[in-house]
Amino acid sequence: KQNEGKPYDLYEGNDISLPVELATFKVENLQGQIILHWITESETDNSHWLIERKLLAHEEYDQIVSGELNILHSNEPFIPIARIEGQGSKSSRTEYQYIDESAKIYTVYAYRLADVSFSGIRTYHEPAFIVPEAIPEQFELLQNYPNPFNPETHIKFNIPVESRVSIKIYNILGQEIIELASGKKMPGFYELVWEGKNKNHQTVASGMYIYQIFAQSVDGTQRFIQSKKMLLVH
Repeated sequence: KQNEGKPYDLYEGNDISLPVELATFKVENLQGQIILHWITESETDNSHWLIERKLLAHEEYDQIVSGELNILHSNEPFIPIARIEGQGSKSSRTEYQYIDESAKIYTVYAYRLADVSFSGIRTYHEPAFIVPEAIPEQFELLQNYPNPFNPETHIKFNIPVESRVSIKIYNILGQEIIELASGKKMPGFYELVWEGKNKNHQTVASGMYIYQIFAQSVDGTQRFIQSKKMLLVH
């Protein structure tokens, strides 16, 4: 869903002029990553953007879409999750993008933007909603984030069919450091956290490491192996 640049809530100030002409605001799920994208046609006195997120129950989402529930009256509050620098005053188009790396799978979220003037006036814009995809289309191992990292990093992988899955981490010599996951997985988007420790719970040294997925569908018709590099820096 995207809005048409009409703010729905001005918290402070009586000036009827709008500091930002927001052309579009949309939220997309691309391979399990939640990406916010918005475009402004012009900005005036725009210090920064405030990004807020709200968790929605599935029934709340249905009620909001049908007009039975005002989003401001749903159970969870909007919580600030990021600040993005604005353009100050600019008469030409600007495109923005933000990846919500803390979003969880199988969860419904609402996001909203506020443009904040240098004097602190916030103008809130209409929210956008996202329902993460229930089943990925293919096997995939995503690049870890952050990378480089210290002390921990996140590893996401996608499973399209019920499969036996193993996720292992190796050092640059090919020696196994730890197995993060092993067992049967249902179709879905998954995320693991590696805290930079080996199988004996000892912190490993700085350096390049390799993480690898091995997955085989339960019916034996599909097999997937992929490796990626990551850098640990103490």
